[in-house]
Amino acid sequence: MHGKYLGIKPVCITEIIKEKNKLFYKKDGKKIPIERIYNRVINDELEKRTDIKYDFDFRDELDLKWIAHPNWFFKISKFSLPFFKNKYVPETKFLNEYEAYPEDTENYVLKPLYSFCRCRSEI
Repeated sequence: MHGKYLGIKPVCITEIIKEKNKLFYKKDGKKIPIERIYNRVINDELEKRTDIKYDFDFRDELDLKWIAHPNWFFKISKFSLPFFKNKYVPETKFLNEYEAYPEDTENYVLKPLYSFCRCRSEI
């Protein structure tokens, strides 16, 4: 979808090739340099998924531009958000902090704190 509307080719992390401080992907057998990464990596999922093998580390010094730098994901988690009080941070609460649920729930986003959590019925 991104490629069609934005001209950005999504590339699977497992298909990225690292040579020195540059990253590439293959298209029609030709190596294409990666100049920019629009990063949306969920670090705790990546650490838990040992079956995913890739050729670089997000902390490597690489010759490219990061859009949303990976260090942000290593340092900040959804758990931290309710503790930030700033005009640039949306008001965030833990679900257990509500005495009653808001009437306009369509205006809220409910996100699990940890993507690897399972429901009690799955345990």
